[in-house]
Amino acid sequence: DRTNGEKSGASHIFVRGNDSWSYEAKLVSPEGDANDYFGDSVAIYENSVIIGASREDSENGSWSGSAHVFVRNGDIWSPQAKLVASDGGS
Repeated sequence: DRTNGEKSGASHIFVRGNDSWSYEAKLVSPEGDANDYFGDSVAIYENSVIIGASREDSENGSWSGSAHVFVRNGDIWSPQAKLVASDGGS
């Protein structure tokens, strides 16, 4: 996805209702930039999702990576936190 620049990334949420899947949301990093690779890893549990951005720049340096937590309320997914390793580095 190019929403925040080339290879910035995105994750798409689908929900199952009855016997079919429907599209619900497109999630992008609130601070995304080109080459972040947001969405290269994803974990979801009930109404929470954690989305990795393996090449996102953070206070730990260039391409040190991060994970973004989103929480669902109804059909709205909102960013809740950005996680970075306390001992991380590029």
